[in-house]
Amino acid sequence: MYRTIIFVILSVACVESAEWAYSGETGPNHWADMEGSFCGDSSQSPIDIVPNDAVYREFEEFTMQGYNLEEDGGSPTLLTNNGHTAVVALEGEYKLTGGGLPSTFTAAQFHLHWGSQLDRGSEHTVSEKSYPAELHIVHFDSNKYADTGSAIAGGGLSLAVLGVFLEVGENENSNYKPFIDMLEAVSYKDDVVSLENDTFSVQDLLPNDVKSFFRYNGSLTTPQCNEVVIWTVFNEAVKISASQLEALRGLHEYEDGDENQHHLVDNYRPVQNLNNRVVYSSFETSSASVSRFSMLLFVICSIVLVTQLS
Repeated sequence: MYRTIIFVILSVACVESAEWAYSGETGPNHWADMEGSFCGDSSQSPIDIVPNDAVYREFEEFTMQGYNLEEDGGSPTLLTNNGHTAVVALEGEYKLTGGGLPSTFTAAQFHLHWGSQLDRGSEHTVSEKSYPAELHIVHFDSNKYADTGSAIAGGGLSLAVLGVFLEVGENENSNYKPFIDMLEAVSYKDDVVSLENDTFSVQDLLPNDVKSFFRYNGSLTTPQCNEVVIWTVFNEAVKISASQLEALRGLHEYEDGDENQHHLVDNYRPVQNLNNRVVYSSFETSSASVSRFSMLLFVICSIVLVTQLS
């Protein structure tokens, strides 16, 4: 069972990829040159989200089955350092529907991206603002596929990823504590630890407001950058403590004893061109509000003018 879970983790992290990194000769600038790569295509992720340019669209609410401990759903099973990030495998009935998604999606894992400084770390940015970290919860279309690997291979919009911005607050986030406290056990690449005795609610990792989000179609943010992802990026950020962020920065990129050893930081892909894609918002941004006000004012003026002329 665990071998299957680890395979699923790796299939999302690096589908059929050769060695790659976040800097140097195998960094993001060279991902498009890899054999079989989609990293140079036109619908890539992450992107810079400009709220004022987002198109307002009314979405139904998400239904998250099994995300709360009080429900009979799934559970986190393994925490892995795969050399690129910290990944928590999810097993069981984590069913995501609604929110404008075209099918039922099942959560397979979540992982994080973070920076070496507070002014960078998130993959998506908002009006060119970066957050110190970003959480991704990866789901596959379980109406069509058995796991993430087959979903990615199948093509189409077969994955749904929930993105959560993380920022530093004054207090420790107790909801993130169960797996962050275990990071010391996976300090080096390929370290794995079981989380079976320390279950926590995936729903508690999300912001309080899950109704306000941005939506667009894009790609995986690691090679091979397959363009198969329906992205949901929540507007509200979640706070973790400075010490919890430091625990992420304490991970190492290589195996224990490797002479090239250094800390795993700045594991995020730079933003990609939007290329005429539409970014939707489930809430009215300031520009949308202004547009609605302008339209209302136009209607009122038209009525007044017609009344005066008659």
